[in-house]
Amino acid sequence: MDRFDEILNKHFERCQHTKDNIQRDSIVLGNRARNVADFLRDTSNTLSELDKEFEARIGLSASEVKLLFIVAAMQVLRHVFVTKFPLSGNSSNNDNIVEGDLYNPSVYSISYNPVPYDLALDSTEIHIGPWDALAHDPICSLIIGTANIATSTLTNYNFESFHITFIDESTITPQSAETYLVLMHTIQKLCGSNSDRMKVATAFFKSLLYLKTDSLDDKNIPFPTALSIDEKYMSKLDLYGVETSGIKKVSQQVAYTTLINYLASIYHYSLYDGVTDEVLYRIKTEKIITYSNIIASSINLAVFERTKDIKNLDLGGISVAIYKTITNVKFIKQVKRDFVLGKYNSMFADL
Repeated sequence: MDRFDEILNKHFERCQHTKDNIQRDSIVLGNRARNVADFLRDTSNTLSELDKEFEARIGLSASEVKLLFIVAAMQVLRHVFVTKFPLSGNSSNNDNIVEGDLYNPSVYSISYNPVPYDLALDSTEIHIGPWDALAHDPICSLIIGTANIATSTLTNYNFESFHITFIDESTITPQSAETYLVLMHTIQKLCGSNSDRMKVATAFFKSLLYLKTDSLDDKNIPFPTALSIDEKYMSKLDLYGVETSGIKKVSQQVAYTTLINYLASIYHYSLYDGVTDEVLYRIKTEKIITYSNIIASSINLAVFERTKDIKNLDLGGISVAIYKTITNVKFIKQVKRDFVLGKYNSMFADL
């Protein structure tokens, strides 16, 4: 009987212990359920607080605001003094014209005479306008331009060639030439004597020099290979400012704007204390870059609106500002989402 009572008491104790555990777990679960319910009911406020915390973490300090305006000022000065569209100048290189042999001008003539394809010819036999010269094309100039200078010829966009010889300093006498002979004579010079190779080398460097000065001329140079496609169409486009010199200047604006942004990013990262979350610190860097670019572009647009002068427009800087704004807004949204949801999930797990 004592043995039976002992077994019964142990069983009762186990049941009591189980009951106590169940009651305790029920209380814990009940409390957590109430906490979860309260937490879920307060989700909007919680997310709002996390949003405010995020904004506070990526807020700019007084020194960072100063850096922002310094970068903006650098972008404005960069456009004014470095990458502003240049004023077009007038070329005047029709002096000191001396007659030379067909396909074989002297080194002196190549060096001191104007390039033959810079001449507008108008006679009863032929008409060659300033846009007809294929050598005005930036890419074709390296081959056709060099060959024209080395042989004192002009090749138009129909691949028709003409000798350019001179009776005196003001009279130009064009004669028909063969384009394949223009190229063949140039190749023969290139493979010939030192004197002939000097002619081709001089012609090549002169074509490069002319290509550089041509970008500052009133005509400006067209898109590469465009003249060989449609000379009349490209000359009309030039009236609207579609030209290689403009594209080159916009590219410079983009390059220098990006360089200033890069240097500002390096400087700001050099101030990193190692305590702030690195991703959030990167957002602060991107905010400095984006806001400074927007400020500089806004100033530029205000100046353009007042002057109505397209040469005052910082197209490259504005393009970079738009690009940085779009990409950084997307980046900040993603980081903010990860930050807020990460904090929210962590708070929920701690309930």
